Amino acid sequence: MKNTPRTWICRLAAVALVATAAMLAVAAPAQAEIEEQPLTLGAGQSGSTTLTCRGVGNVEVISGGALTTTPLVKVWASYPGTDSSWTVSATNFASTTQTINVRVQCDADVQSYWRQAKNVSIGINGIGDAVAVCPAGRTSMGGGWLAPDAGVSIVASRAQGSNGWQVRARNFDSGGSSVTSFVTCVGAIGPRHVEPWVTTVGANGISNPTRGCSSGWIASGGFSVTDDSGFTVVTASLPSRNFSINSDMWKWNFKNWDTVAHTIEQTLVCFD
Repeated sequence: MKNTPRTWICRLAAVALVATAAMLAVAAPAQAEIEEQPLTLGAGQSGSTTLTCRGVGNVEVISGGALTTTPLVKVWASYPGTDSSWTVSATNFASTTQTINVRVQCDADVQSYWRQAKNVSIGINGIGDAVAVCPAGRTSMGGGWLAPDAGVSIVASRAQGSNGWQVRARNFDSGGSSVTSFVTCVGAIGPRHVEPWVTTVGANGISNPTRGCSSGWIASGGFSVTDDSGFTVVTASLPSRNFSINSDMWKWNFKNWDTVAHTIEQTLVCFD
């Protein structure tokens, strides 16, 4: 049965239009929304789901992500497959049925919207870095990744510079593989800043941080596991909301089943 998406959150802070001589003025997300739908996988099953942005006019993807409850569920694709949809693919290596929560953040009126992709090859047990770059005059809002299967482990998915999105991955497959980075881009909508911090999760430890921008509105969140081991620690990275303070947030879940600590760098992409 097909899952029906529902509007989970509605509202982001309004941002003024900024005009330039080179391109049209662009409205920042004054009425962005988050769609959510589950992806349920039986033991040993792989599957995908795609959320399509709803709304009137041209509604584009800003960012998205997925939440799992165990590192035994490997999310090997989480990316903007079209200008108005987000796709998540995963494999369930657990012995019981697992449900993945998938979310996409959408907005209308992103008039200079652009979506770009970059694919790189990865040798056996190698590391691949794919950086998708926005066209000249556009700034990165968010991004995601696409790998061929669960044998490619995502080490990093985060903003790079002012106009790129980096995806870093390790290939555990028995042959060569690849990874693709996707970036969503926008024109001039005001100042942009990236807020970083670091979380270290000890052996058999758990951490579930949720953060918002110190100023402005959240376009996306990112992560980078600093040791490049490919050990699955990040089990969630997706848009969220704190209803008690009426604020848009980004949520990460870290579950470390390893015998050593892992450090994860996190970032928020914020627009003032």
